[in-house]
Amino acid sequence: INQHDLGERAAQVGIMDQVYKRSFTTAIWLGAAGFEADATIQMFEAIRRIPSEEFAPYYRQHPNGAAPPATFWLKHGLSSFDDEETWRPVVRLFEHRWFNRAWIIQEVTLSSKNMYVFWGRHAMTWDDLGHVAFAGQVARLGIMTSQPALTRYLAGDTAAGEVYDWVVRDPLVNSFQLWYNRHRYLQRSQTPHDDTMLREMRALTGCKAA
Repeated sequence: INQHDLGERAAQVGIMDQVYKRSFTTAIWLGAAGFEADATIQMFEAIRRIPSEEFAPYYRQHPNGAAPPATFWLKHGLSSFDDEETWRPVVRLFEHRWFNRAWIIQEVTLSSKNMYVFWGRHAMTWDDLGHVAFAGQVARLGIMTSQPALTRYLAGDTAAGEVYDWVVRDPLVNSFQLWYNRHRYLQRSQTPHDDTMLREMRALTGCKAA
């Protein structure tokens, strides 16, 4: 799309929902990868091999879940969370500016077939990325880059919770929600039954029909 041609841009924006829905493959380009990319991808691969069922007991604990202990990660060949420098690059990837753009809701939700994320010479499927985001949400990886008030809030200091909302600030939570909403939308769009979720996602993506 020629971004300098306002007419062309307006015309293309108006049909982007159809472009994404009819595409066989959607390629998401995050740009060139930095020096820490290889180590980050190795951690992604290790996390991807952990079945979702192993995270479930921690995810279901209330009120805010419970992060897996150090032994959980060590069992799967990963470092303990005490080693923040090892884990921080994973968080930084989810802080990439692509994840902060509003239009990606349309791109992710409506691309009903193949989705690949490219980062430098590395590639991964969207579902693999979603699995890592889910693991990161359970483990509260985003806490590493949040404000100190978060630790006090999780420890029971309600006054600290007035400073920042951890859900909004946690990049892994936001990425997991994007993955989860895509699957909910696609599941419901295959049936004539309509519900609040489907209407909400149609409104967010500009898609008028399933």
